[in-house]
Formats: sequence, structure tokens, C-alpha cells
Amino acid sequence: MTLKYFLPWWPSDYIWKEWTVADDLTKQPHWNKAYLWDYLPNLLDGILVSRMAVKPHRIKDLRQTIRYHGPILGDSGAHSYRALDEPPFTCQDLLEFYAAGQFNYGMILDMVASPWVRPGGLPLSELQRRLQLTLTNAEHCLTLHQRYQYPFELIGVVQGWDPDSYRTCAQALLKMGFTHLAIAGQRSLKLIKAAIDTVLTETQNHPDPIKLHILGTGNPNVLSFYVAKGIHSFDSSTWLRKAWLDAKRNYFIVSHQTYQAYQATRLGLAPLTDQPIEWSTPITCSCPFCQHLGQHILLFRGHERNTRRGFHNIYQYIQFLNAHRF
Repeated sequence: MTLKYFLPWWPSDYIWKEWTVADDLTKQPHWNKAYLWDYLPNLLDGILVSRMAVKPHRIKDLRQTIRYHGPILGDSGAHSYRALDEPPFTCQDLLEFYAAGQFNYGMILDMVASPWVRPGGLPLSELQRRLQLTLTNAEHCLTLHQRYQYPFELIGVVQGWDPDSYRTCAQALLKMGFTHLAIAGQRSLKLIKAAIDTVLTETQNHPDPIKLHILGTGNPNVLSFYVAKGIHSFDSSTWLRKAWLDAKRNYFIVSHQTYQAYQATRLGLAPLTDQPIEWSTPITCSCPFCQHLGQHILLFRGHERNTRRGFHNIYQYIQFLNAHRF
């Protein structure tokens, strides 16, 4: 089994197809949106779409709008509503959303059960309540999925804050009959590895093969661990969003199983001049975004350059992943 990668997608993850360097910070009303897969159609194993990213009235036309024909993994967006006491919609709302969007996979309606979701942390009683709510919703989602024969595969989400809580959640989901589980990510790689080992212990003696997805954790240092443990899939948008959210490490170049991060040059928003720009590295990448922009992909300036640099980063990330999984 080959480890699969799903890129989390948000409506802002596009570029204007007609844009050129000469347009700089301007755009024209007749331009057309283009997406990563318009340029590299076979790059991704799939995309993850959160319920919080797309308005319900737009979901029916999503595939046609973004021209994506590969696998889509649906997520409730629990991280986005982590500060709330309850999810902002129902189990049936969520499953209808997945079905309307023609998703291939859909996760249950869960609640993040980790101390870091609020400043000052959460008491144990609140963590336990959130985990129990996740399990209650899992059972309800399973009942609805069977009753209405939704066409997507339903995935149980394993929430927790330590190995024991992950074990409790996994045991309950397996008992319900889930054969595809998603392990909620953590900020600590040590904890996510412990959670994976704990869940794998519970799945080893299960009569059916169990597929595991890892939510939101794609640190390069953990990929070989995923491969060794037989993880089915994971998602992460880190290298995409570093292109504009990280001031220092925002352009990546991979060589086999190693990578180097570079810093794009900042010039502010003043008009470009003919003054020479100091670039951090030569452009050697063959991806279409580097070929289009040349050195300008290393300019930290505006949506068009920054997003193209993010697309480049995902291209490089896949090369790094391939070196580990093939």
C-alpha cells in the first residue's frame, strides 16, 4: 500500500491564469481562475475540503467550478470551530454536504479534544465531554449513512489528548463498525506518533483491515514513520501556506530525501523599479510556476507571486514524499 497525500483546499487557493510579471499587483476583470491541478493534473492523490471552507449553497457545483476530478476527502472543519462548545451544524447537514459535493470520503462530525484549543487550556471534564460528543456523533453519522445509503465512505475521527484517550476513542469507533479512521493531529510529533502506535495496537487484531488517515500533520520528519507504519493517507497544507505565512522559510527545493528552505525577497508594495533585486538562490526547478516566473517566484509580493510559490512548494513536497514512499 502506497501512502497517499491529500492537499487541504480553500477557495483562495487559485491564481489568475492570464497574469504576468508585468501586471505586478493589478488584475483585469476578464481573467480566469486557475488551480494547481490545471497545471499538474496528476500531482495530487486527492484534496481535502472542509465544511467550513465552502458555503452549502455552493457545494453542489464545487467539482465543476474548480474542475477537480480526483478523490475528495470531506472534513467537518472541527479545527475552525474548536473554540465553540458544540459544532455549528448537525450530523445530517454534514453528510448532505458531502453527498452534494460528490465527495469520495467524509469524516464524522467531531470536536477537537485537545487542551490547546483555548488559551489556558481545557479541564479534563471538558476534554472528556468533547470526546464523548465525538463518539455520539459518530454513532449518529453511521446510522444516517446506513439509512440514506450515502455514496461516500464514512470515516471515524479518533480524537484525544494523550495515548489513553486516543485508545478509548479508537476502541469505541471500531466497536461501532468503522473500518476507516482518521487520527486527529497534534502540535507535538512525539504525541502524534504515540497516538498512531496506540491506535495501531487496537487495529492489529481486528477481523477487517483498517485504513488510517492522519489529519493535518505532514512534517517532513514524520513521513518515513508513516510509511513504516503502513498509514493509508494524510493531509497537510503547511508547505503551501508557508509561501506567504512564513517570513523566512517560504521557498523549498528538494534533493532526494533532503530539502533546503530559502527566504523570498521583500520589496514592500511600492512600484517595481529597474534597481537590481538580491535573490536568495538561483532558479533550477522545472515546475511550471518557476518556469513562468523565473526569479520573480522569489519575490514576496502579492497574491499571484506568493500563491505560485506555494504551488511550487507543493510540487517540491511531492518529490520529497515520493522519495520516501516509492
